[in-house]
Amino acid sequence: MKHFNDSLYTDARKAPRLHLNSYNSYTFETPDDTGTGTNYKGMVLYNLAVLYLMVLPAIAHDSLIPKNISDGAIDGIMKIYAGTDKQVFIAFDKQDSYPKGTRRILADNMVLKLSDNNSELYGESWNKEESK
Repeated sequence: MKHFNDSLYTDARKAPRLHLNSYNSYTFETPDDTGTGTNYKGMVLYNLAVLYLMVLPAIAHDSLIPKNISDGAIDGIMKIYAGTDKQVFIAFDKQDSYPKGTRRILADNMVLKLSDNNSELYGESWNKEESK
């Protein structure tokens, strides 16, 4: 996680740490930073570490996760995603609001893009009420 964390920033930042207290207890934190964005970033870095170190073929992250992480860190995370030969599935909203590097990685690697106006999964929006 430290290696990935160090790749996200030009200045030194504290990396998340996992401490296994016993077989049924752990502490996962980024020292001196309990912010929401840092917590989400820590979770992503943990998932990436597991992905790289294990035989898992893929990870998935929902759109809620990147929304809470700083743009600069997201740009670095996207580079890590793009650098793996394993599959990474992400739901990503409002990609046009992110830095150019992030937008390029998304465009180059996108397999499926869902949106309104007949670009919904299975061709329809399931949350719309039918007119009477």
